[in-house]
Order: sequence, then C-alpha cells, then structure tokens
Amino acid sequence: MSVLVISDSLGEGFAQSVSLPGKKVHVCPLRAVHEALQYYNPQAVVLDGGGDAERGLRLLRELKLQRPEVPVVFVSEKSDAELVVEAFRLGARDFFKKPINVFQLKETLENLLRLRRMGRERRHPYLPRGDELPALLQRATSNLPAGLLKSIRYMEEHLAEEITLEHLSSVADMSKHHFCRVFKRHLGISPLQFFIRMRVERAKELLKNRALSVSMVALEVGFNDISNFIKHFKKVTGITPSAFRKRVL
Repeated sequence: MSVLVISDSLGEGFAQSVSLPGKKVHVCPLRAVHEALQYYNPQAVVLDGGGDAERGLRLLRELKLQRPEVPVVFVSEKSDAELVVEAFRLGARDFFKKPINVFQLKETLENLLRLRRMGRERRHPYLPRGDELPALLQRATSNLPAGLLKSIRYMEEHLAEEITLEHLSSVADMSKHHFCRVFKRHLGISPLQFFIRMRVERAKELLKNRALSVSMVALEVGFNDISNFIKHFKKVTGITPSAFRKRVL
C-alpha cells in the first residue's frame, strides 16, 4: 500500500512529517496531481492546500472526481469553520491545520489504510481514538526543521533496533553536537531520551494485547533486558508494565 503526498511545500518539513513504516510514501507538487494519481495509484492521499485554500479545494474536488474511492486527508494553513465544512462536503476524510502532529497524522493514515484493506473505507467513516498524545509527542509537528523530522521518522522505522547519535545526526544531515542542540531546543529532551519515550508509548499499545507477555513486548520495542525495560517504562509512566496492563485491561 502507498500514500501520495501532494504539496508545494516539499522542500520544507511537511513532506517529512508523513511517515508510515513498511509503506511507500510518494510526494508530488500540486501541479502534477493528476499524473501522480495515475502513476502511483495510491491507496490514500494527503492534500496540502497550504495558504491557498481555494486552490486546495478545487484540487480536492477534481481528485475525488478522478478517484472517488481514494480517501483524502486535507491539510491547510487555515481552519475556519466554512473551510472545514467545505472540505468534508467535497469528500475529505479528515482535516488537519498546520502545523501537524506527525504521530496523529500517521495514526489517521494507518486507520484509513486499514479500513480500505478491509473493504470498509466507504461505509465506515474514520473516527480518531480518544486518547490524547503525551505532551512530549505533541511537540513533534510538521513545522520542525526537516532534519529533525527525518530523524524522528528514522526512529519510528527502527524502533526495535539500537541506534546511535552519530547515525541520527547523519540522517538529519547535521553534526552530532548541532543535532543534539537543535533537537533539545525544539523538543525539550535529548534525541535518545525521545527515542526511549517513543519505545515506551509503543509498549503501552502492545501491553493492551493479552496475547503478548511483558517480555515479548520488551523485545518488540527493542529492550533485550527485561529489567532495563521495566526501569525505563516506570521512569516514563510512574508504574511498571504489569501494573499498566492491569490498569488498562
């Protein structure tokens, strides 16, 4: 499955904010939308109207006429009620105002792709989950420098692997010192601390599955030492993984 990102802001952070591990993400400018639809045959589209909401709405209308079965997430720098209503009227499945939280956008797209895979996309509207993202992850928005978004995307795609600051700074195309300084200025903690938080958030989701033992969850998110997993999990959440599981199940 693939996703097509249509945006004239491809040189900025927005294009880097669309991350779907295991799935192809293609990007194209607004002027090439029709050709890109035919060439890539995407299962979902992110349409960034930018500051020209009217142009974005026109493209949304044309896109839905050309490919009515493809769910579209509409993105704009504006979010007045009239614009939102019109976007949904023209067939958008969700609406995001910039800057976008990268994790919320990812969850929206994964839900849309899952519903399409199940053959239910047109009958069952997408409903986002009620849980709010932790305050730290809410800072990961599309207005971050492109290098930081690249590094966060890399963390997400290699969550169960060991990564180093050297490698992350290389992905971000920065020196290690500059990368750490910029990352902490924007996100409040170091890159590796952020990586651990991402692992813990993923572990919290996996712990809701009774079929997975705590040890299996630890391995799934990259902790080979169960005691180390429990230590980091408790430091972030205030409780052990087992206590968390009892609370949510």
